Amino acid sequence: MRNIAIVGAGIAGLTAGIYALQSGFDVTIYESHTIPGGASTSWKRKGYLFEGGMHWLTGSSPDIPLNRLWREVGAIDDSVAVHYRDVFLTFEYEGQHAFTVMWRDSTIILSSFHLRMEEKSANYAAI
Repeated sequence: MRNIAIVGAGIAGLTAGIYALQSGFDVTIYESHTIPGGASTSWKRKGYLFEGGMHWLTGSSPDIPLNRLWREVGAIDDSVAVHYRDVFLTFEYEGQHAFTVMWRDSTIILSSFHLRMEEKSANYAAI
């Protein structure tokens, strides 16, 4: 059997390990922390739970290609409730909504960028 060593048990290391196992490798994952998870972790102190993990998962929408990877490695399945909110990131200026930078739906992201480019092109043409 072929051997593979992976350094780091964060999301990337664990995912690489899962795919390597599925491909027939004998896998060893090395992690400097006492638990796996990398930046996606939590810990307890004095009776309190501190959540240091992610608060959103890129590619969780079924129409995003990354969704297949999450399903293949067991990060999500049909029993996981995913809540989609339209807007991901907006900016305000002097208390007013200035503009939306990012949307959770990739098709809206692309059309938003396209619209912004059309607006910019029209403004530059006027100069």
